[in-house]
Amino acid sequence: MSTSPMPRALRVVRALLYIKVTLTLISAPLMLIGIAVMTEDEVFQEMGTVKAAAAAFTVAYFALALFELYVVVTLRRGGRTRQRYMRVLVGLHLLFALAHLLTGGISLVDIAIGALLLTLNESRSARNWYRSGTPAVPTGTARHVAVSHGE
Repeated sequence: MSTSPMPRALRVVRALLYIKVTLTLISAPLMLIGIAVMTEDEVFQEMGTVKAAAAAFTVAYFALALFELYVVVTLRRGGRTRQRYMRVLVGLHLLFALAHLLTGGISLVDIAIGALLLTLNESRSARNWYRSGTPAVPTGTARHVAVSHGE
């Protein structure tokens, strides 16, 4: 087991994704409730799309948040699989930004998150840590102390 902690870039990614996931998991159900109680005309006036499309986009964002939650929770395991998951997240954020652009809006948040994830995930320290293929040992734990003392 590696005694090297997770690189700072990936700790920043984890913190940002935890915040984003929390906000999305709170706001998406509220948005779905709002869409459900609005009439078709009200939804079109507010969102510029039909009710079914607005609900579909909201459900897709909720599904993305669940995938992000899985990636964030398992990121500490390290390895190439987690690196691929992070790359998939970058692609999904840019895909959502493209979908917003095609529907007449622009999602600067998705573009910014995608770019930030790409930058931090592909940093040299993150790539080296992923390449090592061993999970991070949180500093201060009994296992970290045993490993660092050669026991």
